[in-house]
Amino acid sequence: ANVNFGFWSHDIGGFYAPVDGELYTRWVQWGVLSPIFRAHGFRSPEIVKTIWSFPHEYFVAMRAAMWLRRELLPAIYTAARAAHDDGGSVVRPLYHEWPAMEEAYSAEHEFFLGESIVAAPVVAPMEKGALLSRVSLWVPPGGWALWHSGEIMRGPITIDRAFTIDEIPMLAREGSVVYGTPVGGTAWGVCRGRRWLGG
Repeated sequence: ANVNFGFWSHDIGGFYAPVDGELYTRWVQWGVLSPIFRAHGFRSPEIVKTIWSFPHEYFVAMRAAMWLRRELLPAIYTAARAAHDDGGSVVRPLYHEWPAMEEAYSAEHEFFLGESIVAAPVVAPMEKGALLSRVSLWVPPGGWALWHSGEIMRGPITIDRAFTIDEIPMLAREGSVVYGTPVGGTAWGVCRGRRWLGG
């Protein structure tokens, strides 16, 4: 977003070396909130990209993240159209909106997805024995709802929260409408008459 290159992606799971289930899960969760989502890498039997090849708790979390991506497609498309029309970016740093606030610069793992969602993907491993990852989340000025719980909070404040492997730290702006498409009952869950990905 800083260099006016708004449509980018990353090689989810790495390109040349395999990664463990937790890292791959968190990378998928970040990827679904990126302009382009792709699990891409070098052709090697050691590099596993199929989510069903990982332990069940990671598979379930990755599947839920992919469903979230599917649900958010109208919002992502709207952000892509706005980026096309005004030259901005689908995702952008918080200091684009709050350039005078130091916290907007230090919230380096947070970004806007469109106009109404602030995402803060988990970038630290789970605490040993707790199965939780701690995230320090800057809540920008105004009213925001924590995506997975619906908890309402007013910023600017910084909160410290623990998130399970299936939770992605996200905030929805108060008063905004985030267009989504429900996942259930779509072709996503059925492939040639057989259930696919547990849909």
